Amino acid sequence: MPTDITDPEFLAKHQYASPENLRLRQVLFEFQTPKISISEQAIKHLKLSGKENILDVGCGEGKSLIYLKHNLDHQGKLVGVDLSKGMFKETEELAKKENLNIRFVEASADTLPFPDECFDAVFSFFMIYHMPSIPKAFKEWARVLKKDGILVIATNGENNRKRMHHFKEKIGEITNTNPPVNFSAAFNLENAEIQLQKTFNIIDKVVFESKFILNQAQPYLDSLQSFKSAFSPSPKDNLWQEGLAKIKLEIEEEIKMKGKFVDSAESGFFICKNKKDS
Repeated sequence: MPTDITDPEFLAKHQYASPENLRLRQVLFEFQTPKISISEQAIKHLKLSGKENILDVGCGEGKSLIYLKHNLDHQGKLVGVDLSKGMFKETEELAKKENLNIRFVEASADTLPFPDECFDAVFSFFMIYHMPSIPKAFKEWARVLKKDGILVIATNGENNRKRMHHFKEKIGEITNTNPPVNFSAAFNLENAEIQLQKTFNIIDKVVFESKFILNQAQPYLDSLQSFKSAFSPSPKDNLWQEGLAKIKLEIEEEIKMKGKFVDSAESGFFICKNKKDS
């Protein structure tokens, strides 16, 4: 059976014990054309006053909160929550050193240690599909949002990195393991609306399509490497390297023939209002 990507223990101990896997994936975005930061686009879309109290759920390294401070001088309360303290440890230390007044909390996104109606906005970037119960998480986010509060939630589309999914299947065959399911399958741009509408009113949907265009194989292999812990059972190192070597050869042959290797990129975000205001 594939690894359960909604298992908190797996996520905290293996996939997101530290920012390493996330950073391996982020390298690929240096080759995105055009380059798009979904979190920055979403924040700009909100036209914030700068005084809002904001909660970033599944904050990871806390980049969206740092962006709010460094680039927009946001004065409202900023709080980041992640299941693994290892994800935000470095940023937390940076925030303290620079006196940025950002608070980080280790907690589950469906059991938040905050009182009712204490945030003007909740952010969730590429995380909700890891929750064991998406409706439970939404209910909790609605609880901590003010009556007129805003939810900003980002995810990928079905067409995002289609070739990556093919390569995962190929490595699974070579290593005799089960590759992970597409992380965003449970909540993507195509099936998100019906799930969101049960708890929130959708105000807007913004979708971006681009491409990953590479003239070298390594960034793509690094991104694949970040998913190794999600294969089940754990692949043997020699077979894993054999799989990567075959994929590297395939990518390099395509670059030699076409001058580039291309994969699809599709992601976006929803702007929602808390239904408690209606």
